[in-house]
Amino acid sequence: RQRLGLPKKDWNSKVKKKNNY
Repeated sequence: RQRLGLPKKDWNSKVKKKNNY
């Protein structure tokens, strides 16, 4: 979960694919 420099939509998409959020 890194929401430091990545927008919520951006990091959300990455986490969804990696952590199946």
